Amino acid sequence: MPDDHPAPTRPTRLGSRVVAENTVWRVCLEHVLQDSAEVGDYLVLRLKGDRADGIGGVAILPELEGRIGLLNVCRIAVDRPGLEVPRGFIDDGETPAEAALRELREETGLTCDEGNLCRLTTIAIEPGTIAARVAVFAARRCYPVITKQEPEIGL
Repeated sequence: MPDDHPAPTRPTRLGSRVVAENTVWRVCLEHVLQDSAEVGDYLVLRLKGDRADGIGGVAILPELEGRIGLLNVCRIAVDRPGLEVPRGFIDDGETPAEAALRELREETGLTCDEGNLCRLTTIAIEPGTIAARVAVFAARRCYPVITKQEPEIGL
């Protein structure tokens, strides 16, 4: 970035109020000040039970016979079909790797040996609004397992 464009200052949170919540999320309106801009109702989604590392979910790139697997889904918010990687939330007491293997099994019927699960990176999928990060894994040499899961809304 050129020197004539200084980095923005860190925003100051002057207050926050929860306006809605469900079993997973809190919808907050935050009063923030950054440089000379002030916003009294900045929308932020916060995961309940925040982890110290800020990671609330996992995404998995499963490899089976040299191909990457994607899920065919129709999400309520966008009301149209699309392709996604298997993903989900981290349950209480789970590590990100444990959650990745569980979500892979639940959503695809696949698994891999622990040694073939490789953490690639951590991403913030929408840091302007969602206060959580996602651990991204590659699951190499996947193979099918027998599981019976109830379908989730949105799949």
